[in-house]
Amino acid sequence: MILIDWRAAANHLYSKSVRSTPIVSQYVALLIDFLENNASLDPDRTTIIGYSLGGHIASLSARFATGKIREVVVYPSLLASIATNLNYTIVIDDHGIPNLIDTNKPKFRQVDFKEIDESVQKTTFYLYTRNNPEIGQQLIIDDMDSVKKSFWNPNHPTRFVTHGWHGNCDGGCTQIRDAFLNVGDYNIILIDWRDAANHLYAISVRSAPLVSQRVAFLINFLENNAKLDPNKTAIIGHSLGAHVASLSARFATSKIAEVIALDPAAPLFETNKPGERVDKSDAILVQVIHTCTKFIGIKSAIGTSDFYPNGGEEQPGCGPIKWIGDVEAMSCAHSRSEMYYIESITNPTGFRARDVFMGGPSIDPNANGTYTLKTASEPPFALG
Repeated sequence: MILIDWRAAANHLYSKSVRSTPIVSQYVALLIDFLENNASLDPDRTTIIGYSLGGHIASLSARFATGKIREVVVYPSLLASIATNLNYTIVIDDHGIPNLIDTNKPKFRQVDFKEIDESVQKTTFYLYTRNNPEIGQQLIIDDMDSVKKSFWNPNHPTRFVTHGWHGNCDGGCTQIRDAFLNVGDYNIILIDWRDAANHLYAISVRSAPLVSQRVAFLINFLENNAKLDPNKTAIIGHSLGAHVASLSARFATSKIAEVIALDPAAPLFETNKPGERVDKSDAILVQVIHTCTKFIGIKSAIGTSDFYPNGGEEQPGCGPIKWIGDVEAMSCAHSRSEMYYIESITNPTGFRARDVFMGGPSIDPNANGTYTLKTASEPPFALG
């Protein structure tokens, strides 16, 4: 048990102590790195706990450490999020872990751009079909042999699925894949951009449109050389991945049929213009499912159809979200968009909103505008 004593920096005016938190966190990270390199500290068996302002120090310390810390338990201070010019907020990553980020527009150094480019170039694509439902076949841009050696079938509809921040294609993407292959013959292409996603949030945000360009290159290649039909193609993404999905459709040469944006991330996106975030102009149909519009997800209606289950701010079974410190409830609500969508693939008429349906293997063409609906508090969530 290691207690962190930063009383000298803590006993100032509140705003000054707030500004000290990143520096204190760097000192904590230096100790963590030292113990890992010299005293066999195991990051997978390490937890950092903080309360109030210390919650922010705990989260930032884990972020600054070289090794990936297993757990951060935070009870953060709301005042620290709004004090002076430090525009901090909580961002939930693909593992449901809360992370503290500064929403001021970041300034990038030359090394950042080099690191971003190298990470984006490592984006890979894996094809799954009913012939290979669990072992993916890598598709390579401009490499027709990779397509010919795979089970790619141009007669089947295609679904691209992307993860979000700190994610990879082994998580929720596989559940979406399995749901589609359970109901029909599809080309399911999982987009793995983990190298670009496992950076500081601001750097991953900067990487998102570049990853989308890579996806668009593959779409164009498959359309021109392997008879991919844009009218039978959809791109699906959650949180930060929702923006990757929508921008991928936007950058493709032909108009893509559908984008499904699952609770698209708000931090560093909410005030962006179309072409820099999810937007209804990105595809023929853009459906947005909003489940945590308090602090985490974009609240505005930005799709051709926007669904707000249970009002979109909180979700039953997740607990109330009264302030930015309710991270467990926020993480739960944020993930519900993905869970509802997965269920809707095998139950396409389960999530009824007036005379249309949310989700499904294909977007309801009659859905246009803003909708609300109720769900159950536990699976199965659909109420019919």
